[in-house]
Amino acid sequence: MNIQTLLDALGIQEDAARALSDDLRTQIAKLQARLREAETHHEHLAITRKTVTALADRIPAHADSTDLPEHPDYPRILAVFNETTGPLRAREVCEALDHELLPKNIEGTRAKRNARSSSTSSSRPTPEASPGSSRRPSTTTSSCDHDR
Repeated sequence: MNIQTLLDALGIQEDAARALSDDLRTQIAKLQARLREAETHHEHLAITRKTVTALADRIPAHADSTDLPEHPDYPRILAVFNETTGPLRAREVCEALDHELLPKNIEGTRAKRNARSSSTSSSRPTPEASPGSSRRPSTTTSSCDHDR
């Protein structure tokens, strides 16, 4: 066996080992950077949790269901509003509640809706009071007077 052939083979193996070491160092550097990012994100989440927990005592509690008027249609009306993505007219609420589309029922529903929206900070505009509407909001305080 020729010594030069052996030295050449060792040189090839050394080059391969050096290249592998360099690749592993590069991967380690990238992983360390990702680890620092993950640790920073974790610290930010911990700070956010601490801040939210500290502020939780300052945030007013949600309105109790006892704040709702004592009428059986109120929870049903609220459920109709929660199921929709846009504004509803009083007529549409009556339809969703299977009420007869009589003026007294529509006006009663409108009065309940307006009373509820004025007692909460609702950002949902009522169609009757929206800009460009020729109709004015109803001031009727009657309720739906029908049997179900």
